[in-house]
Amino acid sequence: MRKTNGDFREAISLLPTLSDVVVVNGACNDITKYRVTSGTSSGLCLYESETANISRYESKAGTQFEEHIHNDIYEYFIMEYGEMEITLLESGAKILLKEKDVYVIKPNILHKAKMLTDTAIIAVTMPPDTSYPHKTS
Repeated sequence: MRKTNGDFREAISLLPTLSDVVVVNGACNDITKYRVTSGTSSGLCLYESETANISRYESKAGTQFEEHIHNDIYEYFIMEYGEMEITLLESGAKILLKEKDVYVIKPNILHKAKMLTDTAIIAVTMPPDTSYPHKTS
């Protein structure tokens, strides 16, 4: 790793940009608006391979994702900021996620989500779910 002489601007110039780290593969790198039952949510695919998809999306407070299931797909949520409530429909369990929380939904679990505040989430699906999470475009 190259060291700087302590100059902040020089150090910043050495950081990778989004275009340096995004792998363009298929629909990856698209800004997508997601289908929700209320509110708004849009995101950006950050990485896609044969084994995983990583997206970052932002949703407004009150946004609700409809009931859905991911067959044979693990879904990981990493909360960047905000609060989200996930409901696991078979058990009725409600999980409250806040900033810095991580949660995994195992395959074949019927669930829905509601954003309690403005929210940003890093979402990982393994293997990739090409329709994740229910794109409108």
